[in-house]
Amino acid sequence: MSLTLDGSVIRLSVRDSGDRQLDVDVREACPEACSGRGLHLVREIADDMGVAQKS
Repeated sequence: MSLTLDGSVIRLSVRDSGDRQLDVDVREACPEACSGRGLHLVREIADDMGVAQKS
C-alpha cells in the first residue's frame, strides 16, 4: 500500500500479488471478528472513488 500527494490529488495504491480476480465476491466480516475487513474496505473505497488498473 502507498499513499501519495500530487497537488490536490491523493492517491491510495493497493497491490496484491495473489491471483484473485477483481470481480471476486467479498464477504462481510462478523462484527466480533478481529480480521477479514481488508478487501471489503478496499472494494467500498474503490466503488466510491474509482479504480485505475495497472498491469
